[in-house]
Amino acid sequence: MKQSNLIFNVIIAIAVVVLYILHFTSSSTSPVFAGASDSTRVVDATAQTVYVNGDSLLENYEYFKKAKKDFETKTALTENEITAKRTTLEREFANYQQTGASLSTDQRAKIEEVLMRKEQELRAFSENAAAKLQEEQVKFNEKLFDKVSDYLKSHTKGKSYKIVMNYTKGTGILYASDSLDITTEVLKGLNEQYKKEN
Repeated sequence: MKQSNLIFNVIIAIAVVVLYILHFTSSSTSPVFAGASDSTRVVDATAQTVYVNGDSLLENYEYFKKAKKDFETKTALTENEITAKRTTLEREFANYQQTGASLSTDQRAKIEEVLMRKEQELRAFSENAAAKLQEEQVKFNEKLFDKVSDYLKSHTKGKSYKIVMNYTKGTGILYASDSLDITTEVLKGLNEQYKKEN
């Protein structure tokens, strides 16, 4: 399981935000500052469609960074376990190749049967481990989407936003004005929420 799969799947999950339409009737008339990192930019308070830069969100959202690190650690441990089992089995095969000629036909048949069974068990273990990691990845993607989506529901109350889009390369959006970028304020809120939860 490569870490790029995790990142790709999470980006896909965040991209679903593009389709998520928020229905609110109240609006805000005061401008909202995007954040300390770009205090000269003001988000258009009357905009109904705004966006979050998905790449920046993933790079700077503490929950995602910790989960990614934990997942990479778990993946590495699983890969190490598989490698250790494979190395042990390869040694057993090599030992059998060296000593097999001196064994009787029945002894060779029994050893070959054991080695084949161990090889099948290793294959099954590897497939199960990969499936578990994939399942965990899918659950994490859903949880990440829910966290961002739930936060956006509460964050957009009292604002004129009707659609919050995900703006990343390859999403089909070629240009979006900085006045519609709410990434900084959303990221700040998500990180504050994460700190409170932990």
